[in-house]
Amino acid sequence: RRGRVLGVAVVLIAIAGAATWFLVGRPQATPATSTQTLTISASTLKQTVTASGTLEPERRADLSLPSGTVTAVRVVAGDQVTAGETLAAIDPTALTIALSSAQADLSAARSTLSDLRSGGTASTAAINAASATVQVKQNAVTQAKAALASATLTAPFDGVVAEVNVAVGDTSGTSSGSGGSGQGNATGTGQGASNTSSAAIVLISQGTFTVSTSVSSGDVASLKPGLQAVITPQGSSQTVYGTVASVGVIATAATSGSATFPVVVDVTGSHDDLRAGSTVSVEIVTRQLTDVIAVPTQALTTADGETTVTKLVDGKEVEQTVTTGEVVG
Repeated sequence: RRGRVLGVAVVLIAIAGAATWFLVGRPQATPATSTQTLTISASTLKQTVTASGTLEPERRADLSLPSGTVTAVRVVAGDQVTAGETLAAIDPTALTIALSSAQADLSAARSTLSDLRSGGTASTAAINAASATVQVKQNAVTQAKAALASATLTAPFDGVVAEVNVAVGDTSGTSSGSGGSGQGNATGTGQGASNTSSAAIVLISQGTFTVSTSVSSGDVASLKPGLQAVITPQGSSQTVYGTVASVGVIATAATSGSATFPVVVDVTGSHDDLRAGSTVSVEIVTRQLTDVIAVPTQALTTADGETTVTKLVDGKEVEQTVTTGEVVG
């Protein structure tokens, strides 16, 4: 609060006594004093929560190939690719044969169902069983088509190739997360990111990042989505900005045994100079007071219910009564 200080340019003198030290056999040192002169004007005060975290790509896809012999690998780590671009492929011969066999089975099942319906003597149970068989064979054809499509691995989004773990001549294997058209397992908001993967190819978004961090139980109550964050990469003086995307509601136990809550921060804008996996410090602004007159609490003296500061007027110290407001920091 501005109180009676507003509208007057004031210079305050804060007086602090130096700590007294003792040594056996020596007399007590004479306390020294020092003064600091500050010019007070309207300013902005912030309360923040600080933490360290890891910079992760906004999107990540762990792409896998079905079982087969790798016949083509068209990218290397660091390549920029566009959505739909071919990254790698396996020999599709076995998958093509499997699709033809599934289609033949489906045709036979449909023929059997048609004969039963047109014969006029089949029971309802027999017709229902044949109809169910047709559905099973149809599902098999759908799966065979998806498997054949996944023989060619394509990029699910525009990005940068982070890892290539296959080479021509390798025998690939089906792993969880593989899907049609080689889509693999694509994760958003940096979740699940790690430095290495068993996937055939790892694709990450370019220039867009999130920060995964955690805060203590004492700080989590003051956080909510939308709060502004200042992010500083380790070893750099350059800062970038972001907003809190999510605040965890379930604590995880740290190695020290204390409970922490996960927090994800979306980095604002695109940054080609940042690298996924880097350690960063995060300062989340939980409260901000703008255009206020503020003084260090050490500059205040309270006696008999009255608070004063020492004001420097024409080189002379004058006690100035002030009305105090909130305390920040």
